[in-house]
Amino acid sequence: MEKSTPIDRISDFSDDILCHILSFLPIKDSFSATILSKRWSSLFKLLTCLHFHDDSVDNEESYLHFWQFVDKITLSTRLIKTIHLSYSSHYDGFNFQRWIETIKRHPVESLHISCYVPLPSSIFRFPTLVVLKLSRVEMAVDNISVDLPSLKTLHLLRVKFVNKDDFNNLLNGCSFLEDLKLHCGRGSLPGPGPGPGPTVKSYYKDCPVLRNLIHLELSITNLGRLDDVVELLQYCPKLQILSFSKWKYPNSVPECISSSLRSFTTNYEGWEYDELRFAKYVLQNARLLEIMKIDMRVTSLYPRPNRLLVLEELSSSPMISSRCKLLTIP
Repeated sequence: MEKSTPIDRISDFSDDILCHILSFLPIKDSFSATILSKRWSSLFKLLTCLHFHDDSVDNEESYLHFWQFVDKITLSTRLIKTIHLSYSSHYDGFNFQRWIETIKRHPVESLHISCYVPLPSSIFRFPTLVVLKLSRVEMAVDNISVDLPSLKTLHLLRVKFVNKDDFNNLLNGCSFLEDLKLHCGRGSLPGPGPGPGPTVKSYYKDCPVLRNLIHLELSITNLGRLDDVVELLQYCPKLQILSFSKWKYPNSVPECISSSLRSFTTNYEGWEYDELRFAKYVLQNARLLEIMKIDMRVTSLYPRPNRLLVLEELSSSPMISSRCKLLTIP
């Protein structure tokens, strides 16, 4: 029997479907697919979501190859909406200003950057940006100007600002912000205490009112910064979802806790009996609370605290919301 000729059904798909398939591959594999046939030769230029990771960079030569590749793709792609850049090397010869100006030619809606290289302030001037996530970066200059009229999600994970005013300028430029995540470790701003920049009483004292903020997640390792948290909550009147790792017992009840908070998450390490004190405070004051989660995964103790005992202790505490459910994350 004569063998039938293989049929290439994939190449008959529309460009949209093929680009959707390529979007699940690492960007280098998507680019390599261009050699398959003329049909595939320019498909990478139609990708709207780009992910760059410098996993193979281990010397200056490979570093240059990596950035040449980033340059080639960003200059060739026709329409970029989402771009992720993860850069863990310490070579700092790349001109970030030039790269940012390149991607600004596109209607970028989501930008994620994780790197050790100082960033220019132009990173905060993106009129089309809806999501901005920065990790392990520091700003190269102070007195930043901000133009983020469409931004709804802002995640700052160990981001260093030159001074307190820059952080407040950033929040002032995000009028429609709904989701804010701040992970502040030692040596990162905002927050008083050790690290680059001046020591001030409170980094949230002049914070703008975040009228649209619904979701706030805070992780602070420096106990000296905990006094700022209640100050910050005063500026979030519509907050519904709050996640915070450490607390000091406050002397007042912010409006968002009493009138809008629906979900609260905190961690329990089992170091002391009063560690659940703020959780009880929330139960007593959050009238609309629907769920409280106690995260028990972050602990250096062995054995881990008994989740049933934690639930029992919270259940026996006064609870103003009749529909609140208590959960633990083991």
